[in-house]
Amino acid sequence: MLQRSVRMAGLVLLALILSACQFTQNPTHGNDTEPPLARIAAKGEWSLHSLAAPNALDTSQLRYRISLRVTTQEFSVAAPCARLLGHYRATEQDLRFRRIETRDMTCLDHSAAALLRTALQHTRSYRVENEQMLWLDQNQQILAIWDRIYL
Repeated sequence: MLQRSVRMAGLVLLALILSACQFTQNPTHGNDTEPPLARIAAKGEWSLHSLAAPNALDTSQLRYRISLRVTTQEFSVAAPCARLLGHYRATEQDLRFRRIETRDMTCLDHSAAALLRTALQHTRSYRVENEQMLWLDQNQQILAIWDRIYL
C-alpha cells in the first residue's frame, strides 16, 4: 500500500514536471506583440532608387545599397565613399534605425553619407509596393525609395 502511494505520488509529480516543461518550451505563449519574422518585409538587399532630400546622388548602377538582416536586426549601407552600420527595429509597419555608425570614409565630401544618415534617423515606418520599399517619416512623407535586389 505504501509503495503504491509513493508510486502514485511519483507519477503525479512527473506529470506536473512534464506539463511545466511543455509550457516553458513556447516562449511567446500569450505574447503576440512581436509579429513573426516572415511577415516583416523590411529585410534583404535593396538599392536606392531616390532620396527625398534635395541632392545630386547618382543612384544608378546600384551605387547605394542597404542590407537588412531581419534575424539579427542589423543593417549596413554601402555607398561609394562610406559605409553606415547599426541596428534597426521593424514590425509590419514600423521601421526605426538606431546606433548608426559611419565607417570607411574614403572621400573628402561627406555629404552623401550625411544625407543617408539623416534619412535613417528620420525613418519611422515603411511600406512595400511593387518591389519597392518606401521609407516614411513621422508625417508619412516619403524619405527614400529602395528597389528590391533580393530577400
